[in-house]
Amino acid sequence: MARLNGAEIGALAERFEISSDAAIAHLKRTGVPGRRWPGRTLSVALLEEAGRVYESGVNLIAVGEKFGVDRRYVRRALPEAGFTIRCAGQQKRQRSD
Repeated sequence: MARLNGAEIGALAERFEISSDAAIAHLKRTGVPGRRWPGRTLSVALLEEAGRVYESGVNLIAVGEKFGVDRRYVRRALPEAGFTIRCAGQQKRQRSD
């Protein structure tokens, strides 16, 4: 409950006399959602939209710019949301029929 009310990981770790890594692992196991930082992470709905944009052939840099987040976040978050990341330099080919 403390995390949901805004407690920082470091403060929780100190309070329960465990490492920060152990505190994070425990929160994940118990289903406590991670904190969403505006401009650094996306909501579930926006992440789904970003995944669809990426699947259309747009690269990670452009997806990040479109949604106002870092491309490294997009690269890490899309697979967690069920999307497959293309190999570096591999673009989806657009058909020109």
